[in-house]
Amino acid sequence: MPEWEVIIPIVGYALVNVSGADEKEAFGNALDVVSVNDIELWEGVEHIVQGNVFYGEVNNIEATRIDDEEES
Repeated sequence: MPEWEVIIPIVGYALVNVSGADEKEAFGNALDVVSVNDIELWEGVEHIVQGNVFYGEVNNIEATRIDDEEES
């Protein structure tokens, strides 16, 4: 039986907690520290986008403030 090397597109997201003065700084800090160990969810798919359909969980970077401070 022949062997095959198969590249599988994966979709999902990683989750990291970082500090930052605002979302933009948090995004940069998160991209600096993210690793394979931070993967929260992933799955293999045949394609990520087909026509105008995106088959992923998350398609944009986003941040949610997790402390109790009020923004000034």
